[in-house]
Amino acid sequence: MPRKQAVEWIPCSSRNDLVSRLKNDSAFAEFEEARDWGFFCVDEDSILAVGYTNFGINPSAFRIGENIIFGAGDYVANYSCLSKNIIYRYHVPTVFHEFVFLEENKFLIRDEICFVLVDGKGNEVWSFCPGIINEYGFNGNEIVGITDEGVGFKASIPGF
Repeated sequence: MPRKQAVEWIPCSSRNDLVSRLKNDSAFAEFEEARDWGFFCVDEDSILAVGYTNFGINPSAFRIGENIIFGAGDYVANYSCLSKNIIYRYHVPTVFHEFVFLEENKFLIRDEICFVLVDGKGNEVWSFCPGIINEYGFNGNEIVGITDEGVGFKASIPGF
C-alpha cells in the first residue's frame, strides 16, 4: 500500500494574497462560490492552490503515492501530482469535517451529518446520515456513535 502523508495547509487572506504566492506552474482548484483561499505545500517545488467556502473547518489533505486527496468546504477532490490536474471532485452532502479512513482506492469521510464512502474514481458507494455527529468510533466494520441530540447510531460499512 502506498504511504500516506499529511500535507500542510497555508491559509491566505484573499485571492490576491494567494495569487501573489503562486509559482508559474502551480495547480489551482477553485470551487463554486469560493470566498476563502489558501494552498497545500505538495513539496518544496509545488503547491496546490485552493479557493473554497470556509465553514469554520480548515481544509485537510493527504498525499498517497502521486495523488493528493483533499477536503475543503463542501468538496473533496483528488489531485494528480504527475498530470497537475484535478482527477475528480466530490460534492459533500453538507460540510467536510475529516477523513476517517483513507486508501488509494477508497476513502471514508465525515461531514457534519453523514459518513460517506467514496471510491477511487470519486463515486459515492455508501453513505449513512444519522444527524449531527457528536462522537463516533469503530467496532469491526461497524461505525457506532452518538448524535448531537444524544441518539445512538450504528451502521455496517460495506467493503470496509
